[in-house]
Amino acid sequence: PNQPLTLRINLLMPDIPARTVADNCIACKVDQGGKVFGWRNHAHKLGRDIWSDHFDAYGSPKKPLGLLSSQYPQIIRKFPTPRMLQTGEVLQLHCVYDNTANAFASG
Repeated sequence: PNQPLTLRINLLMPDIPARTVADNCIACKVDQGGKVFGWRNHAHKLGRDIWSDHFDAYGSPKKPLGLLSSQYPQIIRKFPTPRMLQTGEVLQLHCVYDNTANAFASG
């Protein structure tokens, strides 16, 4: 059956130290393959870049998914052609935060 792929990520943004740029990431293993038709960036005030590195089941890198500033409009962007995800592959989500303008930790 055609069902959307879902990533079950429930994380809170950690405190970003003052005067710091931080790349926070989490890896998710694909437990059921399928097609990815697009992606959506989403972040708050400190967010700068968001993307997912894509690795095959043996750890070899594939083309990343969706590198874009999180300050651009937060809308769904369709890929020119669907991207395939296979069982056992890994997506590593990166969220880059910029707290260099603040003299205090923020999260």
